[in-house]
Amino acid sequence: MKKFFITIALLSSLAGAYCEYGRKINESYVGGGKLATYDFGQGRTLSFRFGSGQSIPYSIRFDFYKYIVCED
Repeated sequence: MKKFFITIALLSSLAGAYCEYGRKINESYVGGGKLATYDFGQGRTLSFRFGSGQSIPYSIRFDFYKYIVCED
């Protein structure tokens, strides 16, 4: 039973292990909105488009395996 709880605890701690942090390196205005580019290291960059009234975060977490933005 003890091994079961340790396994569950380990798996739950690894659930967000694939979310990588990226920091904003560029921001520009494009077509009525803003385009923010984030650097995740190892030559990987992604650009996200935000509306003109939205705030743009300095850093973002992204899962490259599922290709989705990770929630905090």
